[in-house]
Amino acid sequence: MENAIQEISQGNIYWIILLALIGYLLLSGIKKFIPFLLKNAKSRKTFRYLMPLVELAFWIIITIKAIPAFYACHYLLGIAIFAIGLSAGLWFSWYHLREYAAGAVIRFNPNIKLHETIEIDGIQGQIKAFDSDSLLLENENGETIILPYTTIAGKKITKQHFSNQVKSFRFTITTRNTTHPAMQIAGLKQFILRQPWSSINKDPQISFIDTTDQGHLYEITVYTPANSYATKIKEEVLKTFGIME
Repeated sequence: MENAIQEISQGNIYWIILLALIGYLLLSGIKKFIPFLLKNAKSRKTFRYLMPLVELAFWIIITIKAIPAFYACHYLLGIAIFAIGLSAGLWFSWYHLREYAAGAVIRFNPNIKLHETIEIDGIQGQIKAFDSDSLLLENENGETIILPYTTIAGKKITKQHFSNQVKSFRFTITTRNTTHPAMQIAGLKQFILRQPWSSINKDPQISFIDTTDQGHLYEITVYTPANSYATKIKEEVLKTFGIME
């Protein structure tokens, strides 16, 4: 082991190539498996931010060690390796700097907030998350759309105001008779408001109708931009609280 370290420090090209290969495989494994071991979302986000910096530092060290070794073999080869390493480093730095800059502009924009519905370049959806390098939207079909910040930087972002396009949708359900209707109505209302398809400006209307042998019967009116959203809300309410009457 000591001989290997000495060979690397002295610029032995074969040991440096071996170290680069091992480092590449190790970094690839870390990027692939470590996120699955991190249970906390904040930890995973921090890992995604720091990992590119670790990779950059590793390849800078490898390049610094490789240049003298290649130069000793052939000075033109050493110059070529230096030029390639410098170009790769500049490209890597510019690429990530551009991603972070574009992301910062969008994340810190006071007019764009989580759970708002927006339209960008013909794509409409509700903001689900501001990821480290991309904006996550959910469309009316429940599909997640990933938009890298660099692809939407400088594009026109239009907020879809619920107040101008809200629609009502009414349905009835029979819930399980486990709690008092007043408490159940409060629970239903909070559940509906937490759904990503529900209007944030208009509360759902819930009316208690009767108690039957099956349970409590309610009439619910929800407010959403489209009936397809309302159908999703109804499905989630039925799945959680009861069965359709």
